[in-house]
Amino acid sequence: MEITGQEIYNRLRAIIRREWKIIILVGFVGSVGAAIINIIIRGIPIFQATQFMVMRSENREISILSPMQVQQMGKTLSDLDVILAKMKYPEFYEGLWDTSIAYEVLRGSIKGVRKFVPGVYNEKNGKDIVICPCSKKFKVVIYDSVGLWDRLSKVITKILNKDQNPLAPQDVRFFSVSYVSPDRRWILNSTRVVSQWIIEKHLKNKRENLLRQKLAITKLLDFYRKEIDKFADSLKEIKKNLRYPEYTEEEIYKSLVKLSNQKSALINLRNKLLNGKTDTFLILTGDETIDELQSRRIKYITEYITLKTSLGDRHPSVKESKTKLGKINKLILSSIDERISYLNSQINFFKSILPVVIEEQAQLLTTKRNLENAEDFYIILGQNLNDVEVKLSSMVPDISVIGSPRISLYSKYTRTRNVLPIGFLAGIIIGFLLAVFRDMTTEYVLDESYLPFDNELIFSLPKFSDDDTLPVLMVRENILDINSPALNEFRKMAFKLNVFENLKELIAITSTQSGEGKTFISANFAATLSISGVPTFLIDGDVRMRSLTEYMGFSGYKGYTDEEFKAYSINDNLIFLPVGIKEMDTLAAFRRLLEYCKDYLGKYIIVIDMPPVGVSPEIKLLEKFATKFVLITRYNYTLRTSLKNLEIDPSLVVFNFASEKTKYYSGYYKKYGKKRRRNLRELLKRIFGLKISNR
Repeated sequence: MEITGQEIYNRLRAIIRREWKIIILVGFVGSVGAAIINIIIRGIPIFQATQFMVMRSENREISILSPMQVQQMGKTLSDLDVILAKMKYPEFYEGLWDTSIAYEVLRGSIKGVRKFVPGVYNEKNGKDIVICPCSKKFKVVIYDSVGLWDRLSKVITKILNKDQNPLAPQDVRFFSVSYVSPDRRWILNSTRVVSQWIIEKHLKNKRENLLRQKLAITKLLDFYRKEIDKFADSLKEIKKNLRYPEYTEEEIYKSLVKLSNQKSALINLRNKLLNGKTDTFLILTGDETIDELQSRRIKYITEYITLKTSLGDRHPSVKESKTKLGKINKLILSSIDERISYLNSQINFFKSILPVVIEEQAQLLTTKRNLENAEDFYIILGQNLNDVEVKLSSMVPDISVIGSPRISLYSKYTRTRNVLPIGFLAGIIIGFLLAVFRDMTTEYVLDESYLPFDNELIFSLPKFSDDDTLPVLMVRENILDINSPALNEFRKMAFKLNVFENLKELIAITSTQSGEGKTFISANFAATLSISGVPTFLIDGDVRMRSLTEYMGFSGYKGYTDEEFKAYSINDNLIFLPVGIKEMDTLAAFRRLLEYCKDYLGKYIIVIDMPPVGVSPEIKLLEKFATKFVLITRYNYTLRTSLKNLEIDPSLVVFNFASEKTKYYSGYYKKYGKKRRRNLRELLKRIFGLKISNR
């Protein structure tokens, strides 16, 4: 079952309204207790032990050039009169201190930067001085070396003892652990133990971080080892399945260029030969046969020209030489055609295999690169793993204590006037928590919010004091106290039930268990109706206990169990039927009673005091009548579990003992009836010895 915020609010409000006196009382007790404790311990001296500690960082290094270091570098202080300290954050002792750039500036290695004065620079006015390598936002502080050294010394000597080294060689952060106690030995031991715990905890965290790094690197090494094996196998498979392993893309392109050039030379040679000129030209084609034929052709041309010049065109030797020249030309042309055909076939072959070779070579190259990258990552990770192993083997804590704990008198005592409200507030809180705890753990009904019924059905009946005149006493003694709070409350209950509108009703008053005030309410409710002029028939329906018979003073009188259906008159508007003397079956007796009551329906309002609903099966017989059920519950008495799975549907749920009588009654009736009621009660006790219980 989901609990809403409104339900929680209603429950807390009910707790405060119910338990506010106890909560305030606990608050006063807390205030008094706090004052007593403060007075007791106020005069006891309280000591404070402080342990200073230092934390070093590997990532934030400080390199300050001290005068001693400057002299060791062979420079005088005047030669190096300023130091540049670049910080990522404005705080003096936070962030990255990088003096390497400053040193380069001072040496003059950075061009254009030779002179600057101590001061503060940022990204606007410090662009010509230094560019921060770690962040665009930076702050540059320039000190003279002596001034910076003094400043650092003063900062650290505020914490360190004077006999200790005022500067550490690396970036440090100082903090302290303090304890306050009246016992000097306890605070000393506490500071030592906690300081050591901090060191061990920091060392443990550092070790755990390194172990996590080692585990991550090991997993990555396994991954890249598998990747290397996978790429190596892929490379073997690709090499095995190459279709043209003897060729490469570059070789094919070179061959195509070579073949194309040779073809062009052959075509040029053929064109010249076809012109028919007898020029002594020589075009190198790269073919030994054709080049040899060209050499023979040049020889024949030379011979032909010589003979023609000396013998003329008609001489047989000239004709024979010309014939030989024609034959050699034809032979060269036929060789050229054969060679060009061969070259075309070679060019077509290389062009056809070029895409295949390009694809195979690209796949081979990609696999080789993947293998090389995996091997490089594997080597780098192996180096990182070695670094982690070295750090684990030589690990030292980065936190250490400085000196011994310092003891000082802690003299801030709290004044009593400040303790009182604090104690009161603490008591209020404790009281409220106790009230909430009681509310959560109790098995009893403590207020109306516990009742699982609609608010319109719930009627809260307060607890009446001994000074109140009860309605049942008024009808028995024939008196009327119009100032009685009890009379007014029972009248409000009657209006809640709308009993003044219809006389044809039978009102059954029951409860979840005995002791909840069922008999008391039945008698006084019926008496209130009779006082208000309503004809009322009051019946004791509890055959087992017969408590109403005793309450009304009719013990020993015959009733419906004796087959005496005679109602006794209390006053003009109230008659009462007791149970009787004879013992008989409860169901049979109740059946007789209901048959007898039929004659009174419409003439009287019948009020029956029934047994508790859990032990009265005869209550089922009332369902045949026009009946209203009134369920009585009681503060801190009714069990919450008894309200589950009720066999009746109540028209009204009375929450008895809800509170004391209201302030309205105690204020309004204070002047008029209180004294007379007290005197009347005492007079009746003295005269008649009458004792009427409040419940």
